[in-house]
Amino acid sequence: MHRGPTKMCQDIDSPHGPAPFARHSLKLLGSRLAALPEYRDHEVQVAQVAWALVRIAESGFGRSIAPECFPLARRLLASVGSGSAEACEALLLELYSRLHELGSSYSAEERMRLDSIHGYINYPGGLSPILQARSWLRPESTSVDLGAGNGLQGILLQELYPHRRTIQVELSGELIATGRKIQALLGIPVERLVWAHTDIASVSLRSVDFVYLYRPARPTGEGEALYRRIAENLEAAPFDVVVFSVADCLGSYLGGGFCRIYTDGHLSCYARSAAKGAGEPK
Repeated sequence: MHRGPTKMCQDIDSPHGPAPFARHSLKLLGSRLAALPEYRDHEVQVAQVAWALVRIAESGFGRSIAPECFPLARRLLASVGSGSAEACEALLLELYSRLHELGSSYSAEERMRLDSIHGYINYPGGLSPILQARSWLRPESTSVDLGAGNGLQGILLQELYPHRRTIQVELSGELIATGRKIQALLGIPVERLVWAHTDIASVSLRSVDFVYLYRPARPTGEGEALYRRIAENLEAAPFDVVVFSVADCLGSYLGGGFCRIYTDGHLSCYARSAAKGAGEPK
């Protein structure tokens, strides 16, 4: 699927940004990491992700809430000219992981609700889902992140592949407040990224065509019931759906209308109906 340059591509080439040398360094970073198999054909997207992360880390908000991320961002930029591709990757992933953790706090009531379904506190899903989504997110798509944390994953998906709407479902009010600040910092319009302060079991999936989740609960007891409800909601959706499931526990509950279209051992992707012939049986 061909896409024109996104806003972040234009930003990388603009004279604005955290530092003049950042534009050139981040372009080189994409090229360097493209030498690694998992980033091949994704050098532009890698540069876009890095640009977003550096902007967050070097902002006043980023420095105030996670001061350790500013020197990490500078180390990432400096490593492009002297470090190996593996060293650059390690710094990029460390910066991504640290920013993903911002605001990780639950009230006593929120934690009780999370524990009732054997839920996990949000974990970073990695760059693979962001890069693989390029083939599936269209301008008219509505995506949902079930257990969004501070929303970094969904925010990056909107930044790289602008689409109609992303619904960020999260139980923690503090994580949502942090995510709104990241959203504003990166200039994601409020109409394209909305927040649902609730548990994922109560969310309708009838309006979405792209679902992202990172193993939100242990698949036992109430956790197993949660996966069954999610699968039933997806099967009742009125149109085709693509599911990106990290540390996958959902696939075994999806019905025969879904097929697996991708797996790398970390990320498993499923699609219903239209893509069935291109995938493999579950």
